[in-house]
Amino acid sequence: MKIAVIITSFNEKTTIGKAVKAVIKAVNNEQKYNNFYQIVLVAPDLDTLSEGERVAQSEVYAHFKTVKDNGTGKPAALNLAISNVEADCFIFTDGDVEVSEQSISELVSELSVGTKSAVGGHPVSADSRLTFWGYSSHLYCEAAHQRRLKNDLYTPLSGYLYIMKNIPGVFPMPEKIRSDDAYISMKLVEMGKEIGYAGNALVYTKFPKNLSDWMSQKKRSLGGNIQLLKYKNTSITKENHTRNINEDLSMALFPMTFAKNAKEYVFSILMYPLRAYLWLTIYFNHLLNRYSVGAWQRIESSKQ
Repeated sequence: MKIAVIITSFNEKTTIGKAVKAVIKAVNNEQKYNNFYQIVLVAPDLDTLSEGERVAQSEVYAHFKTVKDNGTGKPAALNLAISNVEADCFIFTDGDVEVSEQSISELVSELSVGTKSAVGGHPVSADSRLTFWGYSSHLYCEAAHQRRLKNDLYTPLSGYLYIMKNIPGVFPMPEKIRSDDAYISMKLVEMGKEIGYAGNALVYTKFPKNLSDWMSQKKRSLGGNIQLLKYKNTSITKENHTRNINEDLSMALFPMTFAKNAKEYVFSILMYPLRAYLWLTIYFNHLLNRYSVGAWQRIESSKQ
């Protein structure tokens, strides 16, 4: 089976080396199946592409390819990458994260069970839990993990790491969408495909460390889910297979059970008005059709 690991990146010369090295290590560790792996790095800037190429050469990985995109956004970059490779399955990840050594093996193994068409990985915060923003990133990663473990009617993929079979009709995706992983998840559900979850396929990522960056990231990811309502095929399904405020309400007590000490209880309490403000902003922007569609949006503090 041919598998292409696609790494999307945007001006990430300082992080792409670790990302590429982690993917190569994970691919080399995957020995359960006789698969062929090609690693494809797609980015709009030559600095990121050349650094990725340099690391791949230093790791003596021959099946590495770079693709320069036009810098108009991740959906466009993914469409370009898909058009440049031939594969039975795609693994998607980012240039500012580090996959665990077992992650590829876990994804491939879980995809082979039953009739799954895609399997999501498990994002884990690489930030300190001692600060407010670091604590909130650990809280949301764990909340997402618990939701995905339920494996109910809708198991959304995480853009940080997931695998999917080469299924006609998913690509090319609309280039104005803001949340590519949510769009792919929605399309697969509409097509009657099963999405799985590999809780041991860990991917370590850093998150925003100030309010401005946090709002920007969440408006892109969660707001991107709400944006997808206009792309939803209501003739196929009436359910809302996108993330929305109802998920927060269903786990309203989780922040208090997640806290382990007095300081973390205070952090958890502070998250309630902040999250409410976020959702109000998202729905207000949706009502007025205010979207910064498609374009890359670099969150600087998450690179630290």
